[in-house]
Amino acid sequence: MELQQSRWDNMDLWNQIQIWIAEYMRTDKGDWNFIAKIMITILIILVVNIVVKLVTRAANKLIDRDPHIINYQKHKTLTNIIGKAVKVFFYFIALVQILDLFGVPTSSIIATAGVGGIAIGFGAKSVVEDIISGMFILFEDQYRLGDTVVIDGFEGTILEFGLRTTVVRGYDGSHYIITNGDIHSLVNRSKENQRANVTIQIPYNTDMKVVKELIQEVSDRLVEEFDYITKAPYLVGVTASNMQTKTLTIWSWAKPGKQASLELEIRGGVIEALEKKGIPFTGVLVEEEMK
Repeated sequence: MELQQSRWDNMDLWNQIQIWIAEYMRTDKGDWNFIAKIMITILIILVVNIVVKLVTRAANKLIDRDPHIINYQKHKTLTNIIGKAVKVFFYFIALVQILDLFGVPTSSIIATAGVGGIAIGFGAKSVVEDIISGMFILFEDQYRLGDTVVIDGFEGTILEFGLRTTVVRGYDGSHYIITNGDIHSLVNRSKENQRANVTIQIPYNTDMKVVKELIQEVSDRLVEEFDYITKAPYLVGVTASNMQTKTLTIWSWAKPGKQASLELEIRGGVIEALEKKGIPFTGVLVEEEMK
């Protein structure tokens, strides 16, 4: 008897809910009223946000299990792109549902949901080209988030990478937004160790034996202080000379992204050592080359 009474109570509660919905959330024609539509819209947005987080988390776990993806930057790039793709897909579905709820025709939107339909509907041939180029960049592993690059003359660090655009942060803080389809030349300075080429001019009559000893002392000190040095600085030799000066060239190699710091240390250390010995210098020239 108690179980049967409980069932009747539950049915009575459900009937009350239905009556309340019919009274406060539906129009005389039986459609949802404005307040109900707002509440349903909020519910759709909440559900979509939860689904996006769950799907993105599941995709990230699958990427973590892939033994071929061992580089942190590549992992970050893939998760970033997958996260954006998941958001676009589910937010598009939510938008269609919300528009349909408010009586906006959505059949034309759904009909053009494919890539080909979007390209034809919006005349976005360049968008498709950008996406295809972005896929090639990703699959060929041309660059990753955090890499130091020069793209069509724009130099800096990869800040964002999507299938359509790449954002490069310049050394002055500027953000260069480049569409992937417009990339014609690319230099990635984060693939291999880089060579710092420091050139210093000293008086012609300077004793080279003393200079070699000073450079070796600076080299030994830098190797002990900085673990990013992959090959110790060394004197290549006198690479140019005239009646007043001779040019010394010093080479060294550093891990990706550290060549600028190494150049500063070499330059400062050698100049300081020369000054302590009373040897003047007449000029400094710094260049960078890929190993």
